[in-house]
Amino acid sequence: WIGTQGGLFEARGENFRTYTMKDGLPADTVIGLYRDSKENLWISTLGGLARLSGGKIERMSGQKDFPDTLFVRLNGPANCFEDRTGRLWFSTRTQLLAYSNGVVTRYDKKSVLSDPGINAMHEDASGTVWFATAGGLTSFAGGTFTKYAVSQNADENTIFVIQEDREGSLWLATGKGIARFADGMFERFDRTNGLSDNSVQDLLIDREGSIWVGTNGGGVDRFRDEKFVTYSPKVGLSYDLVTAITEDRTGAVWIGTSFGGLNRLKDGVITVFDNKRGTPFQEVRALSEDKEGTLWIGARGGLYVLKNG
Repeated sequence: WIGTQGGLFEARGENFRTYTMKDGLPADTVIGLYRDSKENLWISTLGGLARLSGGKIERMSGQKDFPDTLFVRLNGPANCFEDRTGRLWFSTRTQLLAYSNGVVTRYDKKSVLSDPGINAMHEDASGTVWFATAGGLTSFAGGTFTKYAVSQNADENTIFVIQEDREGSLWLATGKGIARFADGMFERFDRTNGLSDNSVQDLLIDREGSIWVGTNGGGVDRFRDEKFVTYSPKVGLSYDLVTAITEDRTGAVWIGTSFGGLNRLKDGVITVFDNKRGTPFQEVRALSEDKEGTLWIGARGGLYVLKNG
């Protein structure tokens, strides 16, 4: 499924089809897609929200309880999230919508959240749903919202990313370093206690439980056994501005950078993939490995795949 300025494009094997306003889309410009566990495809367009189910498009914006407002993006944890009960959480400019079994419950974001600006959503092992906002952390459990402040400092209280470790602690990328939230308490980490840079771009928790922190100027840090180890250009990283991190099935950590291409860290050895090694990209923006082991690389120059070397 590909959202374009000319409609929704479907490629299924050798068969191709485009859905447009003639098929029921609110507008032809598609700006976000999300597929739920029931195989429904939710489509964000310049004209509102639609759903593709059973081959038919249904316009959702304008229906009862669905605000006729623009979902700016609908392809990430900041705007659409499905919890384990099958309830879908949608974030609009002013409302937080909980959609379950055809019923929408609307919440005013200013009333229930630490801040209306949601940067990420996460469900922990106990079923609590967490909202990372521009003004702190908010939980939803048992029908009740609870607000938590990391700090009184606005930068430290801005949360961009949530990750959960095997012990149930939440790791947060904030506007000033990272924080660990456990048992209702926050523990902060920044340059004063080992982090290479306070500006954090991405977080990864690997299969061994190490916390990887991609920074905007300090390279990538690994936090393990309460200590930080930094991988920077001093030890072979191609560039110190890290934009994306992922772990592949072999345990190798792939590190995307701005202006430095792609790095693979395996068994302590860094291998650089950049223009000097024949790869056509320098600025990596997103990384993801699929179930077949292919690494997908979103870069400024386009989309690339790394497969079988």
